[in-house]
Amino acid sequence: NEYLVAEALDSLRDVDAVVYIVDGSRPLKAAAEAETDERFLIESLKKSLAGNPKPLFVLLNKKDLWQKIGASRSNQGQQAAPGRFGSQEDFRAALEGLPVKAIFPVAAKSGEGLEDFLRELECVLPEGPALYPEDELTDQSLRNVVGELIQEKLFYLLGDELPYSCAIEIEQFKEPGEGRKHPEIMASIHVERESQKPMVDRKSTRLNSSHITIS
Repeated sequence: NEYLVAEALDSLRDVDAVVYIVDGSRPLKAAAEAETDERFLIESLKKSLAGNPKPLFVLLNKKDLWQKIGASRSNQGQQAAPGRFGSQEDFRAALEGLPVKAIFPVAAKSGEGLEDFLRELECVLPEGPALYPEDELTDQSLRNVVGELIQEKLFYLLGDELPYSCAIEIEQFKEPGEGRKHPEIMASIHVERESQKPMVDRKSTRLNSSHITIS
């Protein structure tokens, strides 16, 4: 865990922008004396961005939930706080010292508020060079693409009947031509156990091919 955290923090040096997502439905326990994950993350962001400034966006998630809480309090005769989230004062104090560019209340479940955030994020991202020609859809070979398509169909046909441990090997691939309207494909399906072969064999007949072997 420590290695993964260190790698994640180290990657901040190479990013174009930083997005900090907070659960807005609960208090942010990030006081100076608190030994919490939130405090560790905020202090790590402060240290990293101080030496290597990047645009920082804060997303207050679960906007729909804390709006419902405010409406519920109002219905119960309590002081309502529509549009507010858990412990705003603690949140402002926790973010003090961070170079926050903008804060966006969002609801990831419904997508509310995300369009504004993405529009603002796009403004700070540099336009990089094209990595591939415009007419090149993938860097994978046609054999690999065909293997992935066969595997996708096979998993769909098998459902929960077989663990997702099948491997597809394309043994022969002939382009259309010489009297062939469609490509001619010969593929092998590899499974982990001998007992899985009948299950795959029974379902693979629906792939409409007589050029598939199972091993």
